[in-house]
Amino acid sequence: MIEIKRLTENKVKEFVNIHLKCWEETYVGIFPHDVMESRWNKKEDREKYIKKQLQHKDYYYFSLTRNDEIIGILIFSIIDEVALLDAIYIKKTYQRKGYGKKLLELMEIVLKKQKMQQYSVYVFQSLQSNEFFLKKGAVLIEEDFITIHGRDYKENLYEIKVGE
Repeated sequence: MIEIKRLTENKVKEFVNIHLKCWEETYVGIFPHDVMESRWNKKEDREKYIKKQLQHKDYYYFSLTRNDEIIGILIFSIIDEVALLDAIYIKKTYQRKGYGKKLLELMEIVLKKQKMQQYSVYVFQSLQSNEFFLKKGAVLIEEDFITIHGRDYKENLYEIKVGE
């Protein structure tokens, strides 16, 4: 059975593993091997960071599970009245089945309860998820370059109205 669950501390290690695996699947061919390796090398730091963030009301971590195994993740935050979708990843074998939409619907329920009318998301220009957010009514706010390991990459900043 597929469920969406709030992340608990005992599942953080599995959550980070899935996040890294899905991140690799998404960015293979975009980022070089040293970037991938660096992220895996910082895995324990990421686990500690998330465990700490679970104590704060401004950060939201959800897992998409199948029979209690994490198959996807959702991370978002509401800080200083600004909502940001930080990450949404689903294992490739479970993509294109509507689970990403379900995760976003859950996020929007939380945002509505917090009286948020929109949220922002950064998306690399080379990813198909740009099309998804544009179909959802996203407005391109800014195109920018970010530097990762000395290389420049283009990304888009979108704003999306809650409920669109």
